[in-house]
Amino acid sequence: MQASQSPAAFVAPFANAAGAGFIRTIPAASQIGITDGAASLHDGYPPKCFSPVAAGGVPPFGQDTNGILYQTTAGVQWQQVGGQPIYNSTFSTAIGGYPNGAILQSADGTGFWRSTADNNTSNPDTGGANWLPMFFSTSTAIALTNANVTLSAAQYSKPIIVLTGTLTAPVALTFPALVQQWTVLNFTAGSFPVTALTSGGVAVTLSQGGKTELRGNGANVVVDALQVGAPVSPGHAVNLAQFISGFNGNGAYYVFPGGMQLSRFSLQANGNSSAIWTFPLAFASPPQLFATVVTPPSATPSAIWFSSFSNTSATVFNANSASINIDVLAVL
Repeated sequence: MQASQSPAAFVAPFANAAGAGFIRTIPAASQIGITDGAASLHDGYPPKCFSPVAAGGVPPFGQDTNGILYQTTAGVQWQQVGGQPIYNSTFSTAIGGYPNGAILQSADGTGFWRSTADNNTSNPDTGGANWLPMFFSTSTAIALTNANVTLSAAQYSKPIIVLTGTLTAPVALTFPALVQQWTVLNFTAGSFPVTALTSGGVAVTLSQGGKTELRGNGANVVVDALQVGAPVSPGHAVNLAQFISGFNGNGAYYVFPGGMQLSRFSLQANGNSSAIWTFPLAFASPPQLFATVVTPPSATPSAIWFSSFSNTSATVFNANSASINIDVLAVL
């Protein structure tokens, strides 16, 4: 089938303008023995409508034909305009509950609920069991002061939860034990913590003045460590694995994302002598070098210099008559 083969939409249900005497609602229960020849959802047209009148049959009611076609085409039109079913207690009871996988629109129209069990008669909009939120938009705001809060279905269904108010005591937010994700913005004031947990679960602290990415794993709510992939272009974020550092007998070294490298060391140079510093990690090419005299204070800084250097080492000459301690730094 092709998209171009979409059938014509009902601009109005069948018998939409039929007067009261020409249409009636089809009852669910059988009308046999109540109204001779009347149709019902149970029987359809009763057996008498299929027998000749001369043989005791009864002609069908035109009102029933209009009624069932109206109900059918009204339902089709609702689907054609994009309408979605919402929870209906009467309907749920009549059919024995919604099946596993059924999807209903929320009462406030901001998302959908998916049933996770057969024969599900609970109301998802009031926190009924065995429903998961799906595709909810918008956010919900919760004002806090000193009372703990158990989130309602209208609150935990939203992907973004904004916390406001001035705290006068610690506050705990109880989330449902769902496999779900939330972004929590804690804009509260007051020097008290706000924590999130499931009933009987482990609490996590929600950062005040910032954002917490909260994940429900079906038992607890947790805050996952941010995972950053290796960058492949200059605009990408870096991760900790890209920072290289270490220490050995020749000093400490650091390699930063993008290739910048530096090494540092403290060494002693005897008077009128040279001291060789072998870098703790070789550079790709000869680095820039810096030296600072640490002790003694009387030493002349201008009397020390790097007499030679390469990508693996540097030689410092001390023209002072006394031994000195020097902090050296190499940067590339």
